[in-house]
This record gives sequence, C-alpha cells and structure tokens, in this order.
Amino acid sequence: MDEPLNIDLFIFDWSGTISDDRKPVYEANMNVLADYKIPRIPFQEFFDKIKATPAQFLQENYEICVNEAEVFERYTKYYNDEIARGNIPTVYKNTESVLLYLYNREKPLAVLSSHPEQNLKQEAASYDLLRYFDLLVGNAGTNGKAGGLLDICIKLGKKPGSALYIGDTVHDIRAANNVGIYSAGVCGGYTLKEKLEREEPDFILPDLNRLERLFLVGKLQ
Repeated sequence: MDEPLNIDLFIFDWSGTISDDRKPVYEANMNVLADYKIPRIPFQEFFDKIKATPAQFLQENYEICVNEAEVFERYTKYYNDEIARGNIPTVYKNTESVLLYLYNREKPLAVLSSHPEQNLKQEAASYDLLRYFDLLVGNAGTNGKAGGLLDICIKLGKKPGSALYIGDTVHDIRAANNVGIYSAGVCGGYTLKEKLEREEPDFILPDLNRLERLFLVGKLQ
C-alpha cells in the first residue's frame, strides 16, 4: 500500500502479537484434548491446526460438538495451571518501544483478544504495559472479533476506516477486513507468513517494530 494513511486508532491482538504464550497455550490445549480422550499432537502440528478458540479447535479438527463456554472454562483453568507451574508467557522484543512511540504521538491504543480477559490484564500488568492502553478486551472468539473491533471504535470515538488491527492469525485479518478496518499480519506468532499473505492484509509486518518504521518512511501518518 503506497498512499499515506491517517491511522487514528491502533488495536492489537495479544497472543502471538504482543505476548509469546505459545508454550502454555499449547499445553492447555493438550489438556483439553485429553479430557476428550484425544491423544496429544506435536507442537508444530498444533499450530498448523489452531483455531480462534479451543472449542473451534475441537469442532473443526476432530468433529466434536462441544459447549463453547464449557471448553473455554476448562482451557482457562489449564492455562492458569501452566502459569502456576512456571510456564510463563513473555513479551515480544521491542513491544514497549513501539507502544511508547505511538503513545507519545497521542495515538489511542487498544487490545482485542480471544485470550481470557483476566489473564490478558494480568499479563499486561506484569509486562508493565497497562499504562499505554486505553482499552483491553478479552474473551473474543472468531465471531466476536469483528463486532469487538467496531465496539472499540465506538468506545474510543474513532471511525473504522481510520483504525488498524494488528494480529498474527488469519482470523484477525478476516475480522478487520470484514468491518472495513485496516489489517496488519505480524509474523513470529501462531501463523506462518505464507498463510497470512493469502488473507491479503493491508500490511505484513516481520515484527511489531515495523510499525514504527512505517511511520518513519511516511507510509502511515
């Protein structure tokens, strides 16, 4: 995209975008599989099959009809068990410098994630990032992300056409594209670059640091 953009609102996904929680997420999902008598699968195979929510992971890969809320509750428990065992997520390198760059330019910042909201806020606090965000919203599945993006725009008084959603999955890109919000696929999370590119996001970012570089070269204003 060559023309300058006027982005007034930056919305971030969390898992795989700001927080590297792949190990506890993997283990939590494997425990959910065990509840349904399904054998563990290798780490990389899980990421090839991952969906927006644990329930959709079961339904679409194993054709198991489950209750979304019940599975999410199980998953959240197992995720917290992993944290208690010391399998703790970490913030991606350079994240704070990018947020600080945008914050200093008085750009509203928000998070929309399918991550459990309590964990989302706890992790943001542990990374010392809470101060940068105007709004953090968790518990959003595939169907909830498109509506969640619009809700954030309304709450922060911004038009969808002036917002950018940055995420690491095809679900993030589709949600943004479906509601007229600019989309950016960031590499290094849950989805390979080739899969992100097939969704035709407005931007592909090797990492979050590229957001700052886009400003510096005048692509985003």
